[in-house]
Order: sequence, then structure tokens, then C-alpha cells
Amino acid sequence: MRAEIHSGTGLQYITVVPDEYTEGDSYPLVVMLHGFGANMQDLAGLAPAINPTGYVYACPNAPIPFNLAPGHTGYGWMTPRGGGT
Repeated sequence: MRAEIHSGTGLQYITVVPDEYTEGDSYPLVVMLHGFGANMQDLAGLAPAINPTGYVYACPNAPIPFNLAPGHTGYGWMTPRGGGT
């Protein structure tokens, strides 16, 4: 499988495609949403274990960054309790 990071004006995300991926062909899309405090890389590594052929996986970063610990940024789908930073 091949992974690629996408950045732009929307959410940053990783796509994971099968080795036999052919641009222009249709594939089912599996969107994998990470948990609170994680990031897009958290679930991307599971794609081969779920099904390495015939599917495209998209793993976005949640839109709200916050300080998880000194020097570490986590991401959430909603603002952390207490406001976060």
C-alpha cells in the first residue's frame, strides 16, 4: 500500500491506496477518524490490516489543534473541556 499526505485550505489528511491502485478507476472509500488527542497518522497504519486491496482510505486530522503535552500537539473534533489552547 502507498500513503500520501495532503495539505491545503481544508483539513490535512493522509490517503492510503492499494499497490494496484489505478487513477480513474472507482474504489470504495473508508474514512477513518482518529480519537481525541491523536492525529491523522494514528489510524493510517491499520489500513493494510483491514483490507490491503480494493479500498482507498482517508485519514484526516481533526480541525482543532491543542497542546497535548510540552512539545506535542494533539487534535480534536471539538474544543477540549476547559477550553484547551
